[in-house]
Amino acid sequence: MTNTTHNSRNLQPSQAVFPGDHLQRKSRIAFICGLTGLIVSIPVYAYATPLWLATSRLEGAAFSLAALGFGLLLVAGPLLAIGGLLTALFMRTESIFLKRSHASRGDRPLLALAALVTALPALLACYPPLKALSTGQIRYKFPATEVSQHFDPLGYWQGIAFWFMGATALGWLAFAFWRSRWRKHKALRQPG
Repeated sequence: MTNTTHNSRNLQPSQAVFPGDHLQRKSRIAFICGLTGLIVSIPVYAYATPLWLATSRLEGAAFSLAALGFGLLLVAGPLLAIGGLLTALFMRTESIFLKRSHASRGDRPLLALAALVTALPALLACYPPLKALSTGQIRYKFPATEVSQHFDPLGYWQGIAFWFMGATALGWLAFAFWRSRWRKHKALRQPG
């Protein structure tokens, strides 16, 4: 009787599973989960009003269960979509910086997309102060007030400075993430 189980120790060198290949497979699973969440979310949001109207006609325990299910679909679908797709993107990006059996044609576009996703919070945080510089007014959310450059210059410039400090902090986090990946990439490419 022969043992037919296979693991990475029994594989030949040409069949070895590299860490990058393993992470790439895991990213495909995360992508399928994210896509499933997206496919579930689209019809739920497209038909939210009729679904809620049908749910609101119920009474008692049936209403409670239907409302719970409807609420879970409204929350869980988008969370699964966003979480799965971002996890897939960054697992796939991380696999590029690990040893793999072969490179893929999609590596560069995925790296560009991942760089855009990491830089997006910093770029979005630049919008309010740039708008304030062009209009001469900045809006505070709590308390909800408009601060004008002419009537309260200290509050105006303080608001702009806080937004730019936040954008700088977010930009630094993105830079630190990509710098660590670049160092890993350089170490992987060095002979020895």
